[in-house]
Amino acid sequence: MKSKIERRLSYLYTGEFMAIFVFIIVSFLLNRAYPNLRLYSLYSFWFSFFLLEFLLTQGTMYWYL
Repeated sequence: MKSKIERRLSYLYTGEFMAIFVFIIVSFLLNRAYPNLRLYSLYSFWFSFFLLEFLLTQGTMYWYL
């Protein structure tokens, strides 16, 4: 029973950990596909992006511990 719970929790923290990198890659690809959006010049984009990355990092640490 305990190993089943540990395996389930490992899915949660590895999923959130991978989401950190996936969002970075998707953001980069979005900027290359649509350069006219100029998202990287907006403060609101950077604030929300770093907040998202921070929350994903926190969630990763929470599920790992």
